[in-house]
Amino acid sequence: MAHLFDLCYGLVESPGTAIAVRANAMTILYKISNIEPELKIELITLFESQGDTESVAIFARSKILLQKLYKEIN
Repeated sequence: MAHLFDLCYGLVESPGTAIAVRANAMTILYKISNIEPELKIELITLFESQGDTESVAIFARSKILLQKLYKEIN
């Protein structure tokens, strides 16, 4: 599971990755955080950094996932 998390995290961070791949990697990271809840804070930081991306799709996906993450950590 750690390998998949690291792979997806790298894909999300890389601006050269295709938008659909990044969006799906974000969803996979979120699902992993449901199994490993201690990762949620790390994902919040990652997804917040995606807000200033040029892609509307990535911005929208990060907004949706951030809402879920904030709700789950409170």
